[in-house]
Amino acid sequence: MIRKLLFAVLLLVAGGVGYGAVAHGYIINSPNRNPWYGYFANGLDQWGTQVLPQIYDGNVNAIPNYIGDGVGDDAQELIDFMNSMRNDPSNQRETGSAFIIATMMPGGGTVRTSNAAFSDWAQAIHYNADQGAITWHYSYTYAINTYYQGAGSGNNYDDDAFFCVGVDVGGGSCSGTNTSDVILFNMGGRIYALRRQCANPVMNGGLTSINVSPGWWITPHTVPVEATAKVGDVVHFKHYLLNHGPASDYPNYVWWDANDGVSGAATIAGNPYPGGIIPGGQDALANTETVTVSAADLAAGKVCRTTGVQANSYWDPAYLREPGQGGCIPVTNSATTPYYSVMGGDVAAGPGFGSACTPSLSGIKGNNLGSGSGYYGAGTQLGAFALGQVTGFATDTTRNTATGTGSDSSGGSVTQPSGLAFANAGTTPTVWGTSFGKDATEDPADNPTFCVPDYYSAAASGPTTPLGTNTLTQAVMNGLTSGTTYTVSGDLTVSGNITVNSRITLLVSGNVAMDSGFTYGGYTYTSGTNSAAVVPRLQVIARNIFIGRTIVSTAGFYAAVPNGANTGIIGTCGSGPKYMTGNVADASPYAYQDGSSYYADCATPLVVYGALAAKTLKLGRTDGSLQTSGSVGDGAAEKIVYTPELWLGYMTGGSTSVQPFDAITSLPPIL
Repeated sequence: MIRKLLFAVLLLVAGGVGYGAVAHGYIINSPNRNPWYGYFANGLDQWGTQVLPQIYDGNVNAIPNYIGDGVGDDAQELIDFMNSMRNDPSNQRETGSAFIIATMMPGGGTVRTSNAAFSDWAQAIHYNADQGAITWHYSYTYAINTYYQGAGSGNNYDDDAFFCVGVDVGGGSCSGTNTSDVILFNMGGRIYALRRQCANPVMNGGLTSINVSPGWWITPHTVPVEATAKVGDVVHFKHYLLNHGPASDYPNYVWWDANDGVSGAATIAGNPYPGGIIPGGQDALANTETVTVSAADLAAGKVCRTTGVQANSYWDPAYLREPGQGGCIPVTNSATTPYYSVMGGDVAAGPGFGSACTPSLSGIKGNNLGSGSGYYGAGTQLGAFALGQVTGFATDTTRNTATGTGSDSSGGSVTQPSGLAFANAGTTPTVWGTSFGKDATEDPADNPTFCVPDYYSAAASGPTTPLGTNTLTQAVMNGLTSGTTYTVSGDLTVSGNITVNSRITLLVSGNVAMDSGFTYGGYTYTSGTNSAAVVPRLQVIARNIFIGRTIVSTAGFYAAVPNGANTGIIGTCGSGPKYMTGNVADASPYAYQDGSSYYADCATPLVVYGALAAKTLKLGRTDGSLQTSGSVGDGAAEKIVYTPELWLGYMTGGSTSVQPFDAITSLPPIL
């Protein structure tokens, strides 16, 4: 792991007297160094030159003016500059950078800068910049200066030392002053100043160490998105950086790469984290990698990735390397492919809600094995109506003998599954049935009017009664009056398995989170009465509905009627007020990216006895497959079974305008 430890803030008093003159001693504690005595080796040499050479901005500055000009990352530019100095073959530059870093840091000591020490210093520079403690150009008056001893007629030690302005060896107090352009660190009155002209640390009475970060610690980890894959599939790996804190890290400070979890070879290398600062406690997504599964992955039986991280490109990889946790996706000859099935009813795509709706060119898409396997997979026993394209979804599955007008991929005439797909005629019919509306490139306003009732407004327009709670339990249900519409302000949680013994409508202004499902209880028919009136029926009408992932079955009519952005969603694999998903591109605020656990967490089949109406239907169950694979069965992940209490609900005979029916029979298609 990469840790940045908490340092106690210590006062490092470092002073001395300058170069180019003879001066009297002025004792300042710089690890017990007298003026003129070298910081690292304690050698006496009264002659010298600037801490770093004046080679920038027309040979007038030792620290270039572009550092602190407000263009780019000034803190990172100072770090880059000092790193170039410490790696320069010139003794003056290497020693000068070590001297500056050591005197800046708490307990800097007299050891030349190691990679670890440089990493701590670089972190501290970013931290002070983030805290607003650095003034990049400041006019500063000082009495104590510093110099490099390795020049002039003295001993020419490879070291830096302090001197007092205007004081010769052996006499006087440090009272002389100079004023210069400095890079100033001001930590609440504690000052460290670095003279730009010569890179000399300068001071009054002693140097103060700069602030250091309270520390951060980053570990990487990789989460595979898909549960299984086969050769040619495109799969995804999400690479995260978890900052355990307590402090934030710094922009461009953390670098990461992705590695093949089998061979260890880097697949994406040397990338700075793109999102800037990672706050303490945040698990930040660094990258979503897209991988095409190869034959080599099939031979290995898996495709894997791990994430590595280092804190900065300068640092010693052995010191900073964090390999992180990885993940693998099993690769087989045939990956599992869940599908859904509709029984006893029809499927429609494209209508809007309300009489003045704006329909969309929505299609119906499913997973189906096609003609070679009798169109096994996604489909409905009756019809399908779509303003957009129907793909991979069969109609009239009870017979499956309707001959369409298209052809299969081989060009031969085949038995089509499009006999009850509306419309199955057009300029380019397909196996499944073409769109009923116009092509998506044409004017959607010319599409046929295709609307379903605004169930929410219709329910709200009649008599309603507040439910009085945001949690629905069996005890609450038992106290409800049949034939009543109950309103809920905000979200509703359904808790515990609930048996419905009456005819109830729940009208929820927010989201419905179903932790458990509904079942219908028994009923008693009294001779001479309207039998439909005693048949239990549940309607749940809300803005979003999330059916909990562990629910095996639920009964009722569920309508998610949109009311603005991110509404009108029904999710069949719910987690509280969200739906689980393995689609990394799903940016909905109600999407719960479940990562590598998604397949297992949603692997319970679901049966809905009733009907669903929504702007967006998120079919999230993963159980079953078009092809049986090991322990994976070949049943549908979701079954929607249209049940008679829904249409019986409109035949009660309770109104003078509606007469009782003697009999009813289903003659497909009924749309």
